[in-house]
Amino acid sequence: MMGLFRSRFLRAAELWVMLTGIGYAVCRHLLRSEDPYAVVNHPAQPHLQHLHVLGAPLLVFAVGWIWEEHVVGGIRRSAREPGTGRRSGWGLAALFFPLILSGTLIQVLVDESWRTNAGWMHLAFGLAWSGVFIVHGFARFRGRSRVKRRRVRSGRGPGG
Repeated sequence: MMGLFRSRFLRAAELWVMLTGIGYAVCRHLLRSEDPYAVVNHPAQPHLQHLHVLGAPLLVFAVGWIWEEHVVGGIRRSAREPGTGRRSGWGLAALFFPLILSGTLIQVLVDESWRTNAGWMHLAFGLAWSGVFIVHGFARFRGRSRVKRRRVRSGRGPGG
């Protein structure tokens, strides 16, 4: 289990990256400028992009910070005690590296069609990651009550 500060740091980084990413995607793909010569579709678009790119390393750091204890520990725990792991955790782990790779490719690819494809992949992985992250956060409450019920049934009590 990760500590309170790590948990809050991870959630803050995820919220920052998720909100700026969604805002940027809306500006880029859903809004259209009335000016046919406009470079951006909304005045906030470049700011959201910059905030997203600046926040992403914080999310990568946060995930790296919890990886050994929370992710690898959860995998080991679910191997020892089947039924204790969360499928949403597996989903987050599986989505994380394609999300980082596609975000990096957007920055370094030169060919416009490759960069566009990387952008759509990054959007899809980002929306999937954010959705699974939210599900994973809510699943912890259900999981805690399940563990508590299991402990009570086994005679170990709610805290032990």
